[in-house]
Amino acid sequence: MSGNPIKYPVPPSLAQLGLERLYANSQITELIPISTGFANSIFSFKKDGSSLILRMPPSIDPALIREVEVMKALFREGIPVPKVLEYDPANENPFGHPFMIMERLSGKNLLVTIESLNGVKRDNLMVQIAETLHRIHEVHSTDLNVMKFTTLQSFIDDGLSSIKRFATLSDVKDFGNFGDWLQKNRPGEATYNKAFIHNDFHGYNIMVDNGRLSGILDWNSAVIAEEQVDVAFFSLLTEACGYPELANDFISK
Repeated sequence: MSGNPIKYPVPPSLAQLGLERLYANSQITELIPISTGFANSIFSFKKDGSSLILRMPPSIDPALIREVEVMKALFREGIPVPKVLEYDPANENPFGHPFMIMERLSGKNLLVTIESLNGVKRDNLMVQIAETLHRIHEVHSTDLNVMKFTTLQSFIDDGLSSIKRFATLSDVKDFGNFGDWLQKNRPGEATYNKAFIHNDFHGYNIMVDNGRLSGILDWNSAVIAEEQVDVAFFSLLTEACGYPELANDFISK
């Protein structure tokens, strides 16, 4: 199938048709839209009874190749990430649209499951997450095809530029004051803890099954940069979602 990209967000009927063309000798059932966010249309489905995920970006995106390569490298390292089964970053495929198919991780995201865990299970889970994040930061990153920020200043400047674009689009007031404060209080290069980082590490991307970590999702923002960003992002968003004690518990690990 080829031609112009299909309309975004991707209709379930076209996702179903593409899957049936891709897996012509298999039974495709239980196709369910999970979400359509800024970056992807996402569906869960079953192929001959096996639970899988179909992810489709809005358009042709070379970043899809980079993310697949990162996930495959992490999978080989034993980091709990979904196993990528099929992908194509272009339109010349049975969907007529870029796609990635991966195994579905068991369980639900951390912020959905945390209320059901008692103190001991919650504490053990935080240890697992902290240990896994440490393993991620220890990944040998020389051969990974991700952006590498050689200086802390370049990483901060890139982050400020992204935040400024978002602030402009969202009509956020007083961003200039924040930017000025950060520039005046930026840490020195001697404090730079450069490592491979997830760069979007928060509870919605952390899957939990029966009180245990089952995997980490969404690797399209991964870079070589300041490792404490993952800790800070997890803590800030967890606290903002109403779990300040969980944020503090994670930092203590």
